[in-house]
Amino acid sequence: MPSHQKTVLCLQRLHKYTLTLICVCVCLVFCLQNNAFAQAKKSKPEVETYVPEVFPPDEAIDTNVTTRALIIGISQYKNIPEAEDASDDAILFRNYLVHDRRNPVKEENISLILDSNATNDKIMEEYNRLSEQCQPGDEFIFYFAGQIDGEIRYKDAFLLAYNCEKNNYKKSDAVSISDLSAYIGAMTSNGVHVMVITDGRRSDDLYGGKNGSIYAMTMLGHSFNKATKLLSCGPNELSYVHTYPDAAHGVFTYYLMQGFQGLADKDSDGKVTVAEFSSYIYDNVPPETEDKQHPIIEGPRNRALSYVDTSAKRKITDAQWKGFGSEGPMWLNDSIIDSRSSKVYAEFLKYIKRKQFTEPDKYNAYNRYLCVRDSLKNKPLANYLQHVLMNEVEITAQGVLDKFVKGKSCKCSNTQLLNDFKEASSGLNMELKMLDKNYYKYRYIKSATLFFNAYVLYLSGEKEQITTQILSLLYANFLTPKSPYIKHALGLFYDRIKNRHNAILYQKAAIALAPDWVYPYNELGNVYYHMHQYDKAVTYYQLALSKDSDYVYAYYNLAAVYCLMQKKKLALMWLENGLKKDYKYWDYIANEDDFADIKHTFRYKRLLRHYRHKTA
Repeated sequence: MPSHQKTVLCLQRLHKYTLTLICVCVCLVFCLQNNAFAQAKKSKPEVETYVPEVFPPDEAIDTNVTTRALIIGISQYKNIPEAEDASDDAILFRNYLVHDRRNPVKEENISLILDSNATNDKIMEEYNRLSEQCQPGDEFIFYFAGQIDGEIRYKDAFLLAYNCEKNNYKKSDAVSISDLSAYIGAMTSNGVHVMVITDGRRSDDLYGGKNGSIYAMTMLGHSFNKATKLLSCGPNELSYVHTYPDAAHGVFTYYLMQGFQGLADKDSDGKVTVAEFSSYIYDNVPPETEDKQHPIIEGPRNRALSYVDTSAKRKITDAQWKGFGSEGPMWLNDSIIDSRSSKVYAEFLKYIKRKQFTEPDKYNAYNRYLCVRDSLKNKPLANYLQHVLMNEVEITAQGVLDKFVKGKSCKCSNTQLLNDFKEASSGLNMELKMLDKNYYKYRYIKSATLFFNAYVLYLSGEKEQITTQILSLLYANFLTPKSPYIKHALGLFYDRIKNRHNAILYQKAAIALAPDWVYPYNELGNVYYHMHQYDKAVTYYQLALSKDSDYVYAYYNLAAVYCLMQKKKLALMWLENGLKKDYKYWDYIANEDDFADIKHTFRYKRLLRHYRHKTA
């Protein structure tokens, strides 16, 4: 057996055994985590919410206004998939209302219905009881966390109650959104201020399927027209659940609570308006869900959703900093910049503006941060610099990732692309050094860091660390299993070691998560090209172009594969089409061996003359 084949065989065997070992380790860790979580859950305390001691002096609260709330949370269903942590979020929202001393809601004015108790009959019974007590000027809050789906045949959508059947919501246990909208419309007509909040944990496995999801969220958006609406996501989207320092929560409900307790109060006037809350939600929910969840916030822009005071906002902000493994204020004031710190602070800002986060050595923002923290011992300023530096690093990395996932990276030169990924990789590695592992976004940042590190080596053509990078990407995939770019990268690395089966598996997994992303289709074409299955390669290259007709590599790949299939006319046609899109790659094409069979043709030589003249 030739020496290179022996090397490949050894790598494949080593990879197989190493994968087995890491799978066993991951399973053990997962089991230990589950056990620890189960033990913690048994003694899980009630969620505490900070309560301000002083009312905002500039905002009088009308004590004659009564607030009533119907809160529904259904995690476990009898016949359909669960809605992860929905009941815990309902409890969280209820505790916030009960312990809110600024405008307290009496316990007798709140109905909390959870899991098996949340039947359609019980929900409507409590709705009727509370709504009948409402007087003009009062406030009524309707909160629902659970499964939501639509049935197009009935032209209706439903909040799914505990006993609902898998395939007939209308005739089983579900709350009709059209009926509920009519009931709430009657309340608003009587002068009651209604707030509708939904955190719909819709599953793809529900009866309505994708069309049902779109119909349900569209109907929610068009219903409750006279009420203030805070809806967790838009049509054709899902509401995501993430793990935070205290527990797992719906991303929307988590930021709902943070915003209501003061973080959305941008002008620090002691109240959170609809406009402020909308801005806060859009600054946080889409970025944390990789731009997959976009809440719908509707209502009078200046209406106050909650009241806060400065001390409440500051305490919540300080609590957030504990997640970073640091202490001190998130804001900056002149008192923390002393005479010794001012020059270093100015240098820090200069390096931030230049995006010199970690390089060059000594002349970078991270070095200035360390100087303030370790040499000057100015802890408040160091905490502020940490916040700014981490924020800038994440924005930069997200920009590179967005360009990559949207297929725009192909328009960069390989050198520019490699530099962008190196910059993101270096920044994220630095950020991990500053983070406490209990920080709620730690696993997402860790996962992104592993991805960028691996992709830098891939772009560099590094071949000696392939198995190590595959293991790193498998761990990243474990941390964030719904990241299509990680699955795509795994497919690339598996193809490089000629493990075509896994290459196909992971590229198809990337497509399942991001069906409109062009890269996985093109790479699947490359895998089948390497396997000499040219018909399948053609299929996936054409699918790539159906997603992005400007993706020039697919044109060249089609030309190359048709050359190998001895279909010269088609090869020349696709080559010419590709050059019309972008002729800057002509030098690369002119030296490509795959086009050997057409280089002698008149049409190819004419293209050669034409595009050489253009690139001259």
